[in-house]
Amino acid sequence: MKATSGLENVKQFEQKDNRQIIGKLVNNLYFKNIPAEMKEEDVRAIFSPFGEIKSLIMFQNEIGQFGFVCYDDPNNKDKMYGPECVNKALEALLNRDMGNGLKLYVRQALSKSQREQEKLMDTIRYKSSKKRVNLYVKNFPNNWTEEDLTNVFSDGGKREIENVRLEKGATGNSYAFVCFKQPDACAAAKTALSNQTFDGKVLIINNYEIKEIRAIQMAELKDKTDWEKYRQQQTGGFQWNDLTSQPHLTQIIQQLLTLMQTQNDQGQRGGGRPNQQQNRRPYNNQRQGQGQY
Repeated sequence: MKATSGLENVKQFEQKDNRQIIGKLVNNLYFKNIPAEMKEEDVRAIFSPFGEIKSLIMFQNEIGQFGFVCYDDPNNKDKMYGPECVNKALEALLNRDMGNGLKLYVRQALSKSQREQEKLMDTIRYKSSKKRVNLYVKNFPNNWTEEDLTNVFSDGGKREIENVRLEKGATGNSYAFVCFKQPDACAAAKTALSNQTFDGKVLIINNYEIKEIRAIQMAELKDKTDWEKYRQQQTGGFQWNDLTSQPHLTQIIQQLLTLMQTQNDQGQRGGGRPNQQQNRRPYNNQRQGQGQY
């Protein structure tokens, strides 16, 4: 560093996560796993070596204490002071032994919307990890209990089951989620029991679908259906199969496919899925005489 001090483009290396934190000017730190008996002044002593503490807030839960600490420049001039203090505390305090089997957990504080987004992503990751061992089961006798479901799907204990959750639908019909410990046991149960009849009812078994992802897929399906209705209006009722059966229209079909893919990509960049209003707008304009496809 001394040898290159005269060069403008030479800087001390910083980890990518640290650069992102500083870029967001995060001067609040979230912490948890503080022993319940520890006093505020003791907690303040843990965080004060890394900078001037503007505020410290603590709460209690069943494990211990958690809270937020805010660093700020006492002279109120340096905007980078707080984020730099947060970075130092993160590097020095994460997983510090707090006694009673507790490890100190620290991270940059998040806004409410960021926390909700993070919780959603954690939920999806967890459900994805369980997807290959979960089955959704319906159309079984209403008098079946979780024990009955366990006996049937475990095949007398040959297939190891982690848990069974029995639910009641809005119409009073029962459905259940059966979670196995191994993917191969899950697949074997589905193969063996699908369409089997119990008390006159044909058992229906599907692989578990993640609720949040299914909602997105259903919205995308609706967008595609709306687009298909609009396309049929513009082509005078031609069916897609009618177009593809005519070789001389191959180039036109390819252009249509490219246009649909472009609209889909634009919708994904705008918010994770195609915008329904954007897909329907050409149809609305045509009805109002304002535009033509």
